[in-house]
Amino acid sequence: MRIRSNLVSLPTRLRLATSLLLRRSRLHWGMDPWLDIRTLLHGMGRPLDRRSVVFDVGANLGQTARAVRRWLPNVDLHCYEPFPSTFRRLQAVRPRASLHQVGLSRRSGSATMDPGVHHTCARIVADAAGAAEGHGPPVEVPVRTVDEELGRLGLPRLEVLKIDVEGHELDVLHGAEAAIRHDRIDLVLAECRIGASGSLTQHVPIEALVAHLEPRGFRAMAYYTGAIAADRGVHDGDVLMARIDRLDPGMYWGPCDVL
Repeated sequence: MRIRSNLVSLPTRLRLATSLLLRRSRLHWGMDPWLDIRTLLHGMGRPLDRRSVVFDVGANLGQTARAVRRWLPNVDLHCYEPFPSTFRRLQAVRPRASLHQVGLSRRSGSATMDPGVHHTCARIVADAAGAAEGHGPPVEVPVRTVDEELGRLGLPRLEVLKIDVEGHELDVLHGAEAAIRHDRIDLVLAECRIGASGSLTQHVPIEALVAHLEPRGFRAMAYYTGAIAADRGVHDGDVLMARIDRLDPGMYWGPCDVL
């Protein structure tokens, strides 16, 4: 059930905002990914300034950039959005980030993108034949890999790799294989689906992400529901995975600890 925001009094909203900002222990773990990421980075001893790097892969219109700047205002943020019209709209909102009109995938070169609904959910497809009809012609875009970007930008490591690329998440992870293998990525936040939920073409199963990352030293830390649908349940969401060798082995949070 949704509660209309105008039914909540201004004093109540101010008290809630103050609680979120000043009393982290009052907010359940798993409520906000970037607040949780801030907590994990702090626990890993990572600096919360420009020495820490965040890749926003699939930046869209800057939604993630705004969330990052709310909780991690000083990190080095790089936004990747290859679809031309979406990138222009991203530029127009002027996020405090380095903007790159290129996609990230398993290898460098070019890729075909289906414009998607309203040109805001464009996705990489195998070829032009895989593009959906009625949303405009497919578009060729340049793509590189995470490993290449780290080298090109002269970055020694990546604290957070966020991926929301409409079903292309595993390809992005394959393109980060060297960085993952050499312990140069701390956290991965990736869109996925659970069971029969979401789209079979636009959302990677959570099991596939876990199966790829767990053997490489990562464990799931939280899942964040993005939307729900009556016929499928959870429509989509994001899983947060962290390298366990970077965490305090004694770390444990239960529901009673965060009330």
